[in-house]
Amino acid sequence: MSPSSSSSESLSAPYDGLLGSLPGDALVDAAIGDAALVSAMLRVEATMASAQAATGLIPQSSADVIATVVADAHYDVRELGRAAVAAGNPVVPLASWLTRDVRARDASAAAHVHFGTTSQDILDTALMLIARDAVAVILDRLDACSGLLVSLAREHARALMTGRSLGQIAAPITFGLKAVGWLGGVDAARDRLEAASSRFAVQLGGPVGTRVAWGAHAPRLAASVASALGLADAPPWHTERSRIVDLASALGQVVAALGTIATDVILLSQNEIGELSESPSAGRGSSSAMPHKRNPIGSILVRSATLQSPGLVSTLLAAAVHDNERAAGAWHAEWTPLRELLHLAGGAGAEMSGVLSGLVVHADTMRENVTGRGSVMFAESVARALMRHVDRAEAQSIVADASVVATSSGRSLRDVLEDSPASGHLSAEDLDAAFDPTDHIDAAARLVEQTLGART
Repeated sequence: MSPSSSSSESLSAPYDGLLGSLPGDALVDAAIGDAALVSAMLRVEATMASAQAATGLIPQSSADVIATVVADAHYDVRELGRAAVAAGNPVVPLASWLTRDVRARDASAAAHVHFGTTSQDILDTALMLIARDAVAVILDRLDACSGLLVSLAREHARALMTGRSLGQIAAPITFGLKAVGWLGGVDAARDRLEAASSRFAVQLGGPVGTRVAWGAHAPRLAASVASALGLADAPPWHTERSRIVDLASALGQVVAALGTIATDVILLSQNEIGELSESPSAGRGSSSAMPHKRNPIGSILVRSATLQSPGLVSTLLAAAVHDNERAAGAWHAEWTPLRELLHLAGGAGAEMSGVLSGLVVHADTMRENVTGRGSVMFAESVARALMRHVDRAEAQSIVADASVVATSSGRSLRDVLEDSPASGHLSAEDLDAAFDPTDHIDAAARLVEQTLGART
């Protein structure tokens, strides 16, 4: 089918295929899909014409015809993609088709399509528009995650659980404290993403960034276009790519913050730990071979995004080195990874808000893992008590030896200590105090209260 504004084929998105939603967010994917990008490019063309008419650069009648054609346009995105190969970007064929269709209505107006602009002006500005819409959704998802984490932290501020260091049992904490740690990462990522989005700006420089075609009207024209599109006004940034770097880094941080939560949920959902589980929705996380399994699939999908995003951030950072006044290849290298990062961040946010809203906290199991088989985590408290009677090295040695015996034999550390040199220094009351988790719970709960109080 030849490209035409009357094409009946729908504009497709790159994320609606077999694997596109793993993970994905329908709202974000709609905002960044091919249809949205073409629509944004056309909107920029129409807005440019309107602003140029308002400043006297082109006739108002030409701007009106361009706006009418843009409103009626339904270009075939697949045809546009194929046509883009010859020019290296989709703006060249899009401007050609738009000019053709404007000429069909008013030959004189066709001369004013894409007047004074270059392909990068249109595509960069369009990418800012779709990024803004996608980021708004992602910020909403992060706000939802933060609210859920605040609730979890408050509810479980004193829920005793195992603190783990370098993959090993360490010392008691509370689940509320863990939730507060997750919350800090999400809040920081949200703030950084919001700051990056505040720099989304119109790109308007012409072929080499001089704005020569618009003469003295250029400042007013740029301000008018920026205002109409809801973007910041800025000097041309054809080769100054800090906006893209800021956005990429912020999106990477978002995915990493959510991935931290996902990784913990996956680990704590293991059968032999059993402290957390995702909501047991019908069919969610099922296995094709093992009926008993309920995989933490939401967290697994978030973790998959976490593993993909660093390479995309790296690509965009590498592509930020632009040559001369318009880059050969570096600009082109940005388009796909930028949209993919938005897709992954959106999917991670949607999945994690679902995980947190249905997260099942097995508080009894958490406590049992501390007071039962996890009793060795009180070793540090016992060593501190022993240091009142012997030097630090001897105290550490006594408790380390007892911990090895407890772990290898399956006995509790308390029982082993009663048969060790520690019994000559510590009374039953001393051991009771050392194995009492109250101090650990109180310390963690204070941090939860302090953190949540400072946040509001």
